[in-house]
Amino acid sequence: MSAPDRLLDRVHGATGCSYNEDVPVFELPRAPLLSIGQLQHLGAAGLRPFAVGNSWGGEEVNGVFDRFFFSGLSGKAVAQWEPELALPAPHLTLLRSRPSGVATTRADILAEDGAPSGWSARHLLQTGAFNLNSVSAAAWAAVLRGTRLTATRSFAYLDSDAASGTADDADVETLAQADALLCRFPQSAAETYKADDPTPLSTYAATPRVPPLAPDTISQAQTHLFRRGARPLSAEETGRLAMAIVARVREKQATTGPFRSLADFLEVRPSWAGRNALEQAIADAGLNESVGEFSSQWVTSADVMTALAPVLSARSDTFRIRAYGDAINPATGEVTGRAWCEAWVQRLPEPVEAVDPAQPTLSEYMSPPGRLGRRFRILHHRWLNESDI
Repeated sequence: MSAPDRLLDRVHGATGCSYNEDVPVFELPRAPLLSIGQLQHLGAAGLRPFAVGNSWGGEEVNGVFDRFFFSGLSGKAVAQWEPELALPAPHLTLLRSRPSGVATTRADILAEDGAPSGWSARHLLQTGAFNLNSVSAAAWAAVLRGTRLTATRSFAYLDSDAASGTADDADVETLAQADALLCRFPQSAAETYKADDPTPLSTYAATPRVPPLAPDTISQAQTHLFRRGARPLSAEETGRLAMAIVARVREKQATTGPFRSLADFLEVRPSWAGRNALEQAIADAGLNESVGEFSSQWVTSADVMTALAPVLSARSDTFRIRAYGDAINPATGEVTGRAWCEAWVQRLPEPVEAVDPAQPTLSEYMSPPGRLGRRFRILHHRWLNESDI
């Protein structure tokens, strides 16, 4: 922008600013939100912009990642939804039955007017959750790659040539297929418009990078960079980011133990120069070295959380348990038999010690009574041989 103090000024004449000066800063939702990370665009009195998901949000703000989630079950968007169809949020799946054993129906999820039920979460499970304490760079890279488009698709922005106008604009592919894709404007990334490209700057106007020798030079091409809603990462950048995240996770585990929550994951650490784990990893990976600061191409931890929050977890609710037992001859004390077994168990939302096990109350779902907490079910069991251990 050449005149930041005249943002959106449309006075005709030499003192007016053209549409080339327009820069989108926040995204207004046009569809149900699916990630808590999308709340980075939420404006709240007394909070610095983009607080949710970034270090300056603090534990109080970023605690929303541990307390809430978006199901996508919202009003008219799901008025015709049926249990046999996929949920709006693909990472969620429907429990097959209620605690009473009766099959879950549409009425359990949606109220009569098609709006979401006040506590539909009791019937939902998360699929494909990823433990943020993982120290596998390959696993982190795979999760990051889960945000990319299919191999045959990429974003194409309109070429705003003054000679042709909008009607005859040709689609110019300005974002090549990426190994990962992080979106500042996830619901409108493909619609982000571009500024007119001055001829001398056309050599780099179609790249998400700013010329390293002049990263702060004001130009229409840089205005164009501020309009992009998606930042592609190459395979090399994705790998560097994954390894940098693992390095920070290992460091945290070696000093004070694993991250105990998503808010803890986003908390600043003095040893990381006041950054959180993701911000330090982004800096270590050098993702923003040649990108205009404050542009939508500048990767923040909130951008990463927008993509990954629906699947990130500080704990696992489905896990493997192995056990063994010995049969000892009481007369000789010798081991006469030994057995090993393995079971996959899953924690369910329903409380074990509800007053009415068939119909737990909302308060019992939110804070299970007694000492046993929530119910576990065995998904798989098998006997093992000694060679399996």
